[in-house]
Amino acid sequence: MVLVSAVLHLVLNQQEPVNILLNSDFKNGLEGWITNSKPVEVKDPSGFKFYRFSIPQKPANPWDVMLNQPVPVDLPIDSEVVLKVTARSSTNSKIRAMVEQKEAPYTKFVSKDLDLGSNWETFTVSGTLKQGNDIQANLHLGLGTGTIDVKNFSMLTNAPQQAARNYPFEYLKNNTFENGTDAWITEGKAIPTVTQ
Repeated sequence: MVLVSAVLHLVLNQQEPVNILLNSDFKNGLEGWITNSKPVEVKDPSGFKFYRFSIPQKPANPWDVMLNQPVPVDLPIDSEVVLKVTARSSTNSKIRAMVEQKEAPYTKFVSKDLDLGSNWETFTVSGTLKQGNDIQANLHLGLGTGTIDVKNFSMLTNAPQQAARNYPFEYLKNNTFENGTDAWITEGKAIPTVTQ
């Protein structure tokens, strides 16, 4: 009886997996997402929004066409995560879903190649993180030529998110530019200079 009670307690109090990526269903366009290509926003007959990537020539690298998002929370090391990707391809293309470091050497903690068909399918990729901060969820779409539609990209976990933060908490790194432009990306012809 004690064993049954303990198991029932665990089942009833188990935390539901939390999606830690922002705007996973693209309702707000590509807000929160980074891509190095120009996907087309499409709505299906029911009004559901998705993004279409057209790749006429095979890129030099799989990451030359990608969709990623820095993971906006810190997770404990050895956290279990599940990536969920809803995608299709009229050209039966392949994509790679992963969680990796945000910077070189881009160590991959979770990674799997997915073979897409012409119908919508939700794929799951699971694994354990060996690093819980400075990571990103990434889809490499440049594994070949073709057309790829992506409807949802989520990262689920039961792991506790770092909650012990003093408020207000500054999420931007090097926000006072004490370390020059470290952690910042600049584009265009106006090159910033650091002055004292």
